[in-house]
Amino acid sequence: MFLPLSIAQADDAEFMTADELFQHNPEQQALSQTLVDRVKNAATSNHAAWQDHTPLKLAIIYPGAQVSDYWRRNIQAFQARLDELGIRYDLTVSSTSPGKDESKAAEDFSSVLAQKPDYIITTLDSPAQKRMIEYVLATGLSKIILQNITTPVRTWESRPPLLYVGFDHVTGTRLLADYFKQKFNGNASYGLLYWTPGVVSKDRGDSFISMMEATGRMKLLQSYYTDANRESARKATESLLQSSDAISFIYACTTDLALGAADAVTASNRKAGILINGWGGGASELEAIQKGQLDVTVMRMNDDTGVAMAEAIAMDLANQPVPRIYSGEFRLVTRDTPADELKAYENYAFRYSGAP
Repeated sequence: MFLPLSIAQADDAEFMTADELFQHNPEQQALSQTLVDRVKNAATSNHAAWQDHTPLKLAIIYPGAQVSDYWRRNIQAFQARLDELGIRYDLTVSSTSPGKDESKAAEDFSSVLAQKPDYIITTLDSPAQKRMIEYVLATGLSKIILQNITTPVRTWESRPPLLYVGFDHVTGTRLLADYFKQKFNGNASYGLLYWTPGVVSKDRGDSFISMMEATGRMKLLQSYYTDANRESARKATESLLQSSDAISFIYACTTDLALGAADAVTASNRKAGILINGWGGGASELEAIQKGQLDVTVMRMNDDTGVAMAEAIAMDLANQPVPRIYSGEFRLVTRDTPADELKAYENYAFRYSGAP
């Protein structure tokens, strides 16, 4: 059941930004640029670094029960790049549902850990996930790559994950905030749909509210935590629509929430007067924009993060230093984005996982 609230509370001191990391560790900026360059260029195999290795045991735990195709495409790009690099591997993929109960999440993680993988790729968006990751970091049983987060955890700095990789939530949110401020000349009323309580809601939701508050004239009418699915977003949006007639736009923190909001607004016959954003720019969002169901999204150059994970493992196998952070690039896409421009974005973003 969705939960209405005025604003989510979060501990900003728990995480550090990339700029802060680079300030305290100047070498990290150069290392990050090295990985950026490797991602943009063709794969270069280094068989001497891993020819004696038995196939790596890789495990991915990802929140796959979503409309968003980000995670599926990420895995496809990851495997394709590993193949190009000539790295042999056995991969186990475990799909979970966002917002599931903590005991089931712990059970899934323990099952993966029992296989003793060399590398575990997962995400961090809840206290339960954090506790499980901390256990692996403390024991050194596997190397950890954290996907969809680019803000290092301060308390892990003495024994960090191999890599934080993703598309910086705040950077993408700022692009959307600037769009809405310009669209409404800094004067509008809006509703906001959070994901579940955690990093995504904080970095995409709370940061958006802060950016809007800075204008002084962008009024938050109501915000809701959801069950991280389309249906709960639809119900939350219905509640929002019933509570106010003066809604300029609805800010959604994820793809599923954006589509749920669009469902509710379309059914209410108020679509012409309310803008809705997507977040991520996957195939379902781009199709919804073309159909007029969504108005704008921030599009991730999707496959870059899968490539970055493969290249980080290659660097690690070759005993080369791996940067702490890799953050991919965005493009703002609206209904007015020219078709040839959007096609160029798609050709690059989905170069390994296939065009929508």
